[in-house]
Amino acid sequence: MGLGADLARGSEGQIGNGSTVVFTAPKSTVNLNDPKVIRAGGRIFAQTCAYCHGYQGTGGRGPRLKGRKGLTTDYLYVTISNGRVIGAQSMPPWKYSFSPHKIWELVAYVRSLAAKHNAPSQ
Repeated sequence: MGLGADLARGSEGQIGNGSTVVFTAPKSTVNLNDPKVIRAGGRIFAQTCAYCHGYQGTGGRGPRLKGRKGLTTDYLYVTISNGRVIGAQSMPPWKYSFSPHKIWELVAYVRSLAAKHNAPSQ
């Protein structure tokens, strides 16, 4: 099976053939609210995700994550692990590069971004 088979396709809850799927992540190995875990995820994000999602998740080639609603923990874990394709945009699967523990650190960081309001910076 090729790398493309790992990519979640379509909108949340659907794959390419239109079948509905439930995004279910394994049990978290970290405390997703622990500031140390969030900082560790932030370091990974800065090195691998910011190119597409922007510094601090402000958007770019990939979607904005800062202040974004509806990003469930399961959805984030599965999307980071398996990748995602929406139209002409795609995100690679990171499960070949990161351990589940590192993916959970990323989930913690992205959750912290999503919780931030979109207030203009001063």
